[in-house]
Amino acid sequence: MISSFLFILFLITFSNITVTAKRHHRGRKAIPLNLIECKEPPNLEFMLNTWRNEMQISDPPMESFDEEWHPPQPEPKICEILPKGGKTATIMDRALCPWQWRQNYDESREPKVIAEAFCLCKHARANSPAYCMPIRHEVAVLRRTHCDPITKLYHYTKSTHTITIGCHSVFARTARASPLSNHYRIAPLEI
Repeated sequence: MISSFLFILFLITFSNITVTAKRHHRGRKAIPLNLIECKEPPNLEFMLNTWRNEMQISDPPMESFDEEWHPPQPEPKICEILPKGGKTATIMDRALCPWQWRQNYDESREPKVIAEAFCLCKHARANSPAYCMPIRHEVAVLRRTHCDPITKLYHYTKSTHTITIGCHSVFARTARASPLSNHYRIAPLEI
């Protein structure tokens, strides 16, 4: 009888210990970093403007044409219409290479929204042999890297982002043929 009483007492005590241990373990679980509520740093706009100024001083803006660009399929009807001039014509009506503006959104970038042009036509309007190519430009942005668990502020690093700022008509790339003698090795004459 005493042994059964001790056995029951052991079970009750052991069950309380395991329940207490489980509760204690639950309270000590680490909080994942993605659940920490982080905020933007208060000087984020100042950081971005400083980076923009540094970029303007160090390098002039670079523009480049994207030779590998492919227009949307099928092309919109505006590509078949000749450009119009006149007082009431919009920029899109007069453009040889019309475009549309789109919003480029990235949550982990500052600025989060950047307006970007998108070329609509493959060939320039007005029965021209020229092609429409996007004009690319690098802009200064800040990229979010991580959240500091102590300050609960996001950290950002300086970066650049290439965007399309417009469309331009260009002729196909051509090169002058080099003389054939440049492609052959001419051995010196031995006498």
